[in-house]
Amino acid sequence: MDIIAKIANNLKLPSKISLLKSLHAGYASGGSFNTIVDLVSKNPNLYNLLKSGKSISYSLSVTGQIEKNEAKILEQYETMGKVEEGFQTLLHMNEEKLSILTKMLISMAYPVFLGFVFIMIQIGVKLFLNGIGIGLIFNFFVYSSVYFAVVVAIFIALDSFVEKSTQAAEKMTLLASCSKSGIGFETVRSFFNDRNAENYTKLASNIEGVDLDTINIIRAGECSGKLDECLERAGKTIKDKLSIKLKFIVYIVSGIFYFIVVLMIISNIFSTMSGIYQGF
Repeated sequence: MDIIAKIANNLKLPSKISLLKSLHAGYASGGSFNTIVDLVSKNPNLYNLLKSGKSISYSLSVTGQIEKNEAKILEQYETMGKVEEGFQTLLHMNEEKLSILTKMLISMAYPVFLGFVFIMIQIGVKLFLNGIGIGLIFNFFVYSSVYFAVVVAIFIALDSFVEKSTQAAEKMTLLASCSKSGIGFETVRSFFNDRNAENYTKLASNIEGVDLDTINIIRAGECSGKLDECLERAGKTIKDKLSIKLKFIVYIVSGIFYFIVVLMIISNIFSTMSGIYQGF
């Protein structure tokens, strides 16, 4: 069920980003709560909740437009009257995740497609040599099922890796946005459920996936009074490292798919040669 929910959330990313962009633009152009209500008039459930006086964060969460953790972040911005900054923060977080997922899918598309093409070629050769029959249908079902299972398993593993890896990048984006917005550190700590952190450096050090280099950048920012600049640089550092890791993993996975294709070709050659020898 969790896997299905993750896939559903990823598929909703483009529409979520589009909504957040329009909501952010509405506030950035000097709009108000009524502007937001007008912008969502095409969504009856969301429109009715807002018209009834419910908060923006609650309405977006209940109607499934944003996730619960995102609603919590937006709620804090809303309480402080910084809704525009709240929308911008969520927008940056979701755009970053979509960018990483898109790169992953594009990188994987060719080897996956190549594998399916060779399955069809193999079935086509068998059809040409032996004609259609139960054996051919069975082989097609087995090859397709096994290959599909491998593809799904790899994509689930990659999606899990991306989700875990992007959490650090998303949290750094949140830290930078909070610092720029002038949000009190007590509120920032509540976002991360870390009441013991004394400063941004300590807060960042407790985030999974944040390495020592990144922590040192933030520490330098706090000491020099350039925290906003250093938080942005720290976020970029995490994203760059994540991009390198993702490329490396995609190369490995692509190699696995190419290896599967080679095995299918070898299997097809031996199967064809066996048929020819039996004919003699």
